[in-house]
Amino acid sequence: MFNLINIIKYNRNTFYDYATNKKLGVLRSYLSKISFSCVISFVCLAPSATFIDATLQVHAIPLGFSFNVLFYFLANDKLRAGETGSSIEKKIIITKLNKLSEEIFYNVSYFNIVALFVIAVALLYLLFDSNNEEIFCTSKDIQR
Repeated sequence: MFNLINIIKYNRNTFYDYATNKKLGVLRSYLSKISFSCVISFVCLAPSATFIDATLQVHAIPLGFSFNVLFYFLANDKLRAGETGSSIEKKIIITKLNKLSEEIFYNVSYFNIVALFVIAVALLYLLFDSNNEEIFCTSKDIQR
């Protein structure tokens, strides 16, 4: 259906100036986000479990809502310009609405990918940071 490379590529194509239709530069924004993330990761080398829990909640709740929006866009049929009549204005509006709905679909899909990745990393951190011996068992524990 959709692969990750297409979602990332089409998400990047949604950043443009609407008036001039020129692509906006996002390199500076990406670099600032990456540098900020690196600084935060070095400052918080050992985040607490409450910090990870908060991160999980911050990403999991909007992820559920965004899946709902994503399924709406998948189930929604595109409007066809020929079915609404011969008005040029209506055809232009329908064309713009279809383009906007496609852009929002790719933006929400990109958010879902990023949020799922962050949730997976946070859960892995909690798993390996856990002191619960029932999660990790060795061959000696199994042989008992």
